[in-house]
Amino acid sequence: MNRYFPFLFLTLLVSICSYAQSPPPLKISDTYEEPKNPNEVDQLEWQNQPQGLQIAICSTNERFDRGRVPEIKSFQEISNQAWRGERVSAQMVLWSNDVFNTVSINMSEFKSSEGQVLPSNAAKVRFEKYVITDEFAEGCGHRKPEDFSASLVSDALDNVSNFIIKARETRPVWISVDVPQNARPGLYTSTIDVKVQEGERKQFIYSLEVLPTVLPDVSEWKFHLDLWQNPYAVARYHNVKPWSDRHWNYLTPLMKRLADSGQKVITASINKRPWGGQTYDQFESMIVWKKNKDGQWSYDYQIFDQWVQFMMDLGIKKQISCYSMVPWGNELYYFAEKQNTELKITAEPGSSDYENIWSPFLKDFKKHLQEKGWNNITRIAMDERGPKEMKAMLDLLNKYAPEFGISFADNHKSYKKYPEVLKDLSVGFESSIDENDLIERKSKGYV
Repeated sequence: MNRYFPFLFLTLLVSICSYAQSPPPLKISDTYEEPKNPNEVDQLEWQNQPQGLQIAICSTNERFDRGRVPEIKSFQEISNQAWRGERVSAQMVLWSNDVFNTVSINMSEFKSSEGQVLPSNAAKVRFEKYVITDEFAEGCGHRKPEDFSASLVSDALDNVSNFIIKARETRPVWISVDVPQNARPGLYTSTIDVKVQEGERKQFIYSLEVLPTVLPDVSEWKFHLDLWQNPYAVARYHNVKPWSDRHWNYLTPLMKRLADSGQKVITASINKRPWGGQTYDQFESMIVWKKNKDGQWSYDYQIFDQWVQFMMDLGIKKQISCYSMVPWGNELYYFAEKQNTELKITAEPGSSDYENIWSPFLKDFKKHLQEKGWNNITRIAMDERGPKEMKAMLDLLNKYAPEFGISFADNHKSYKKYPEVLKDLSVGFESSIDENDLIERKSKGYV
């Protein structure tokens, strides 16, 4: 619904603050230091720039290099359209050939010609911070940094009230507006006030047309959004013990933001390291597997239950995706009471070891989920597993817990072989689902 800015930019886990509860603006000293630019600044390019702070309104499709002069189509004012209940975004960019100590940006209330006013907290202005990235090149897998071109990219939205614009530096600014569902349709305007410490001041107009259509509450959105969550990364970042009170406090605004974006699926790790060593922060098991001295198995679901209930209380409750019965490397971990230590075994799907370790778990897990009322929304989830492993796992699952169904990132057209089991399917970007299969899946309510 956006004239100049056609898509909505969502920054989830990298954002420093949550729009759900806007904390007071931070001081510049409270925010993180950006990485050093891996590329040299073109000094000649900057020499041709005029002195003073330069400001432009630009498309939200633009990305900026911190050390390059922006090459953009600039607009005289921001002009957006929005449904009632929708969020729309806009972007400005600031750059300077010399040093400006401090810049602050504020917005007035949105007012219509009929005297209607949008609340002052509807708009949020945040400076974009840079993070380091590299080229995608050959894709996923082990990467030697020296083999790939690195750069800085603006990504994190920083909740500070002002910012120091350094010499020969480009600094984008993100503006988001949450239009209340009960807003009166009409044309609203706000003034963007850019103040520089030395006394310079520039103003821009933000025009927002609120349309009569109402965007429903997020609980009514049907799009199946499934962004994997790693709560262990949050614990590591904030240096807190996993599942401590402080950890839950840090998780709340992040997962609330995810819920408010329409997330439908809870990511649960039912054994350790389901993606092997691919993730920077490894996934621990949310279920404690224990082999007792008498050879019997027992399972502690305390963390799993707390995590699932926590996410459901935030509104994410359509599906629980459990990773994974076919982890990368086929490695499984459990605590051996007899040896008083954690053990790791490699169990190939289809082997006797595989059935011996998974069959008692599936029986117990199924019983536990039935008691919680979660068995019909639980999926055993897998990421790009081969057909041979897939078949062996499905044979075992159908034997002990066929009602779970599968959530699968599929790059082998496995949905043709197992149409009734793959209830949640995601295919690779360059792949496709045959039209007849797509129609059949939709008719059965599969994803």
